[in-house]
Amino acid sequence: MNEKNKVEQPDVEMKEEVIAEEVKIEQGGAQHVEADKIYMEQGGIGRAEGRFIDVEEGGIGLAYGENITLEDGGIGVAVAKNIKMDDGVVMLAAAQEIGGETTIVFDLRAAVIIGIVMGVVIGLMKIMLDRD
Repeated sequence: MNEKNKVEQPDVEMKEEVIAEEVKIEQGGAQHVEADKIYMEQGGIGRAEGRFIDVEEGGIGLAYGENITLEDGGIGVAVAKNIKMDDGVVMLAAAQEIGGETTIVFDLRAAVIIGIVMGVVIGLMKIMLDRD
């Protein structure tokens, strides 16, 4: 792998967009990262897209990939084939397999049910308010 396809960010600074084959962020962050392999330690990413995404003590807003590994961190929305967590928190997870010590606030099934219930409640409220 040549240097232009590998990006390391060891400093504490924020990058807007990083696109490479392999990205390593330590104590930094990026708004958008797109790479085959993403490794982040003590940092943050707004949106991460990659085949392999590994997070240690960091956070991601939206993670989309085949395999996501999370250790002592958090992800807002995780979409992947496999998610493995160790003391991690995910707000919404959509995956074929989820393993490890996890805290998932909503899985895909719960999100669909909440959406249906909210739609019914809002629809009934609208009907009742329109009667007056």
